[in-house]
Amino acid sequence: STALRHAGEKVSGLIQDALARSQVGTSAYGVHAEPGQSSVILFIDSDNDLQFDAGEGVETLQLDARGEVTVRNDPGDMVIDAVFIPPTPTIRINGDPGITQTSFVFTHPRVGTAQSVNLNVVSGRVD
Repeated sequence: STALRHAGEKVSGLIQDALARSQVGTSAYGVHAEPGQSSVILFIDSDNDLQFDAGEGVETLQLDARGEVTVRNDPGDMVIDAVFIPPTPTIRINGDPGITQTSFVFTHPRVGTAQSVNLNVVSGRVD
C-alpha cells in the first residue's frame, strides 16, 4: 500500500535524523515507537537513561494523514527506543547492548500487509 510505503520512508528518514543529530552534538537522540500508536517520536535523551520519557519529544511523526497506519514492531509487539549515543554514535535498542537488530513494523487495517524498517545496530544500516 502507498500509505505503508510512505510510513516506512518517513520513519527511515526520522531514524537518519536522530543519527545525524547525535553525530554533531553531545546529546543522545532516539526514535520511540509504541505498538498500537499511529505516530513515532524523535526524542532527545536528556537524562541519559536510553529510553523515551515525557518531556523529551522533539518531533512527533504521524505515520499517515488518516491515522490508519499503526506501529506493530518486531519482535513481539514491543516498544522500541532506538537511541544513538554520541560521538560515534553507539546504537542501543531499549538500552540493551545485546540487541543487534530491530524492525519497526507498521500495519494498515484495510490492506492486511505490513511494512518494515530494519535497523542494524552494528553497522547503523537502515533499510
